[in-house]
Amino acid sequence: MIFYEIEAKAEKSYLPKERTKRASATDQIQNATEFFNGKLPGKNRIYISNIHNQNITLAGCLDVYDPEDMEETAASFLNEINFRATDISVKEITILRFIGLLINASGYDFIRDDDEELDKLGIENLRRYEGVDCLTEYVCDEVSSEERQIEASKSLICFPEIHDELKRIRASEPAEGICIHPVHYVIMADDEEQRKKLRDFLVGSLFLSHRLSSHRICIIGSKLNDYGDFNANTEAIFKQQEGSTVVIQMLADSHSERVLDNNHQAMKQLCRCLRKSHKNTLGIIEIGGSNDKFLDQIKMELPNIRLVEFREKALAVDKARDYLVGLAVGDKIVANEDVRQTIPDGNHKYFPSELKDIYEKWLDRYVCEKLYPQYVDMKLNGDSSGKRVEGDAYSRLMEMVGLSEAKKVLKNAIDFHNAQKRYEEFGLNPKETSKHMVFTGNPGSAKTTVARLFAQIMKDNEILKEGVFIEAGRQDIVDMYLGGTAPRVHRLFENAKGGVLFIDEAYSLVDGHRGLYGDEAINTIVQEMENHRDDVIVIFAGYPDKMKVFLDSNPGLRSRIAFHVHFDDYDTDELYQILQLFAKEQKMELAPEVESKLKGFFDCARTYADFGNGRFVRNLFEQAQMRQAGRIVSTNYSKLSRSYISTLVADDFEMPKEYSAMNLPSVIGFRG
Repeated sequence: MIFYEIEAKAEKSYLPKERTKRASATDQIQNATEFFNGKLPGKNRIYISNIHNQNITLAGCLDVYDPEDMEETAASFLNEINFRATDISVKEITILRFIGLLINASGYDFIRDDDEELDKLGIENLRRYEGVDCLTEYVCDEVSSEERQIEASKSLICFPEIHDELKRIRASEPAEGICIHPVHYVIMADDEEQRKKLRDFLVGSLFLSHRLSSHRICIIGSKLNDYGDFNANTEAIFKQQEGSTVVIQMLADSHSERVLDNNHQAMKQLCRCLRKSHKNTLGIIEIGGSNDKFLDQIKMELPNIRLVEFREKALAVDKARDYLVGLAVGDKIVANEDVRQTIPDGNHKYFPSELKDIYEKWLDRYVCEKLYPQYVDMKLNGDSSGKRVEGDAYSRLMEMVGLSEAKKVLKNAIDFHNAQKRYEEFGLNPKETSKHMVFTGNPGSAKTTVARLFAQIMKDNEILKEGVFIEAGRQDIVDMYLGGTAPRVHRLFENAKGGVLFIDEAYSLVDGHRGLYGDEAINTIVQEMENHRDDVIVIFAGYPDKMKVFLDSNPGLRSRIAFHVHFDDYDTDELYQILQLFAKEQKMELAPEVESKLKGFFDCARTYADFGNGRFVRNLFEQAQMRQAGRIVSTNYSKLSRSYISTLVADDFEMPKEYSAMNLPSVIGFRG
């Protein structure tokens, strides 16, 4: 279905102001609307939404995209109700806008019941999403000609793949009446403006080639599962968007395991809907950054569907300068050479978000120095250079259970780098030093969580520009073929620019007798660490003894590590504090007898060679929830209470089987 808003100018005002006469007029409009729509084919409809003096606003929908037909239908309808109108204009609108127009029509009594009309059209379920930011719609601008298409493609310099795809789009047109999509798209980019620009270009180009019947774009975010029956709603939304485009956005704004798990579940359902609707509804999947692991999961959920991938690329110096000139032209500033000089010569590459920051600083300087020099000496608000900004990430790090030694070293690192900014502020040459780190500790000691927070802390303190966090292991770094490893490493550093590259189990790169390409990976990493010393912090993580072997494997590694951070195992009291945090997050309570039982578990488990620290606690907690669920469903409903179902008791906790051979303390007392 294609939805339209129609504006018309009447010869005079046809709606009486006197209440009784107005009621009679609206009643006639209701009857005429029902009669006229009854004659239209399929689900074609037209309604009056508002009349203000001589201005008439109508809402219409057709089975196909045909603005001229919609204009003729509107003219015939207005003639049917004896409204003489001229200057009829038609534009495509979103479903949500159409719903709003029908609600308006019902409010003015031009139709009897907006719910009934929406139900006839099969779009009543979308009404609940008005004003909800996890489902938005818009109509993108039309690409009116191939010449404009080619011109628009030049602005997408961060996506060089677009030129090949444009050739494929223009290679042939579908047979008349057939609109089946041969491919769908993946856009991997952090910059929202770049994602939208590419998204609109694809939709406009496909419409121009008759592979889409609408310019309408519906964006679904993973948080949609907070609103009603997620499975049923998403299936209906995909069905309603036939002939148009659904954008699946997976842009997690949190790194907590709960949010990531929700994203994963939402992704599976959205991919399931795309599988069902992929012939008639175009899917564009948008992923923040370059999360290859998440992309691999999406591909597993979309078997037998072709995906064309677009990855936002960093720009070399010449293209970066052109990008800045384009931003200046957009602001109607002609200062090509001045803005180009903000990018120094060299091999550095720049992402759009980084270039926008550079441009904004240049623009402020240009405006004050060249256009309004009387303000050049005034200091910018919020200028906090050289001050330590704690922020939410720093607070969360300090609030984490245990980790006293790790917190101390990280605080020293933050203070050291902020001190370098102070030196520069007072005209002294700051000490050139490496920022790279090694995290050592046993599994479950929070190395990954702390590294993720550290990336954000460095951004909050303006030591890193983006705060992006890229996690990688051997499988992401070492290629199975000769010559494939170095490009992988280079891509990881490009993706991590302005943030942290976290290499977990780094010792696995040491090949030893395996003779694979781990040594090549280490050599390339050392080189890239030097190339990106100012814009990427590398954190190597792993077991303490194995990390020593790793650091000894290459002479250049150890000299480039500035900070060694060790993560101690949690003691028994700290492990119980972690359990309490898990319970608090789930709004659960722990019965008093749980503490003594669990501390007995922890005392024994900590002596086990492969004890998992925080992971061990999480597994205990999740298994306890499973046992509690069984206890609840087997309890008579009349005996249930809020306190009963929100409290974990000692019997809900059992030691994992792999620890069952240990001597655990017996529980004294009676079991209820």
